[in-house]
Amino acid sequence: MTYTHFTLETDADGFAVLKWDSPEKPMNVFDESVINELDKVIDDITADDAIKGVVVASGKKAFSAGADLSMIGKALGAYKKRQSIDPEGAAKELFEGTRKLSLVFRKMETSGKPYVAAINGVSMGGGTELALACHKRIGAEESLKMALPEVKVGLFPGAGGTQRVMRMVPDLQGGLQFLLMGQN
Repeated sequence: MTYTHFTLETDADGFAVLKWDSPEKPMNVFDESVINELDKVIDDITADDAIKGVVVASGKKAFSAGADLSMIGKALGAYKKRQSIDPEGAAKELFEGTRKLSLVFRKMETSGKPYVAAINGVSMGGGTELALACHKRIGAEESLKMALPEVKVGLFPGAGGTQRVMRMVPDLQGGLQFLLMGQN
């Protein structure tokens, strides 16, 4: 299968490497096209009985810069245009659109196949949420920087990160600091 943002290579033992390397971008960033393609890739992996496990890696110097926040502006603009004509439909469309990435990560998490995030360098926002949705995470301590910096612009992590952080961090205070300070 050929993808734009991802490559998928499987070895003879059934271990796959899913490499994220968005063309013409200096860093991997979640936008609508990446989210939709990742959804398709997960479906393809789940349907392939030859794949026993997946390592998610970046083809760039850093894992991910997170999400393109302009998606929120576009979603709100579409909502405002439709709201006066069809308020219920506009609200439903906004709700479904803003939870798409969360649903994709949950699909990956519950696919029945183990995913491991191989985090190189920086992983911010949606990239950190992708790593949290994987079953395990590995990275080099000296270069690893993970954060959920959305709070610095008035947003909470929107793809399940709030729940996953609190389940993974051994103490409430540490989890809340990670979520609310936006620092690595």
